[in-house]
Amino acid sequence: MTDYKKAMEIIETLAIEPAVEKRPVEEASGYILAEDIIAPLSMPRFDKSAMDGIALKADDLLEHSVFHVLADITAGSVFEGEITPASCVKIMTGAPVPSGYDTVIRREYLEGYEEGRKIKVIREEKKGSNIAFQGEDFHEGNILFEKDGRITPFKAGTLAAVGLNNISVYRRPKTLFFATGDEVYEPGEELPLSGIYNANASAVMAGLKEQGYPVAYGGIIADEAPALLEAFEKGEHEADVIVFSGGVSEGDLDLIPELIQKQGYTILYHKLNIKPGKPQLLAVKGKTWLMGLPGNPVSTTLSLYLFLLPLLKKISGHRNLFPRLRCGRLMQNGKQLKDRHHFIPVKVIQKDDLSFEMTPVPSNGSGDIHAAALADGYARIPHEGEVYKSKCTEFFFIHE
Repeated sequence: MTDYKKAMEIIETLAIEPAVEKRPVEEASGYILAEDIIAPLSMPRFDKSAMDGIALKADDLLEHSVFHVLADITAGSVFEGEITPASCVKIMTGAPVPSGYDTVIRREYLEGYEEGRKIKVIREEKKGSNIAFQGEDFHEGNILFEKDGRITPFKAGTLAAVGLNNISVYRRPKTLFFATGDEVYEPGEELPLSGIYNANASAVMAGLKEQGYPVAYGGIIADEAPALLEAFEKGEHEADVIVFSGGVSEGDLDLIPELIQKQGYTILYHKLNIKPGKPQLLAVKGKTWLMGLPGNPVSTTLSLYLFLLPLLKKISGHRNLFPRLRCGRLMQNGKQLKDRHHFIPVKVIQKDDLSFEMTPVPSNGSGDIHAAALADGYARIPHEGEVYKSKCTEFFFIHE
């Protein structure tokens, strides 16, 4: 049995060279850059007004307070005339400041701005005021964003602002998900007394889609070698990551561990010291990854956060793979298990001093997915081999 922290280390240290693809900038947020982004131009491209007002020469204010308007300059237009002493142009925010003018006086400090071609400055501003100068944000040739950084909406906006419409990012892997079990039926089907509905597919696929990872559904696979072998083959042709729920424990019908080894897979871990979620595995064959998740829906969905999403993030070039852990006070005693880390669903309250208090959600075990759905997060109570203080219990938010 592998310690869950060791399983995390295995995923974090996988030697993976992410695949690269081109994506439109507007669809790239959340992806990881596969190249340095070099500025193809300076920003601003020209001296531009940061205010509505008038552009003038600051030295003229030493002798004049009334200025003759030569033109109205709007964003997108350029003044090509010659400037004269005690002259100005009416200028709008974003418009190029004509060469020779070095200051913009905001319209609130002017008299006669609306009426005519003479404008009086009633409050001066210092030389250079209200101008965004060429290149003050960055210069052509500067590195805007370094390779391996995560693209955010602000970064996407910056990329578009310099004229880039397609960029190189690390491709997100394709996942093919299978549920297993002769007792499992799809929602909407008639359910016999001994049957259960397939909650695992909806939970895992919803989680992957929410995070932007492409996933397809392969259906419910019988606990039979021929059906499982066919699923392996399908997954190897259609996906980067094959995921099964169920079939990886030690029962007579848990056939996946033995079968995948016969098919050339190397198992990196099998069975973890966590509750819920002990029966699971990670294996690899060439560039195909296979993750076997537990069959009970709470165990499956918890493993989505703890292991499956981190694996997909690793393949996608992310550096921060695992849920963000915080420390909070568990308001009820959390009993340590002898040899397993115990994850429990909790409601979380943030106090005025920014500390957290957690209350366990009453649950009937790894089949009670409704209880898990009412939780804000999961707290980890370490096994007896680790020092534990309830006032600093490690937890993560589910929807963060």
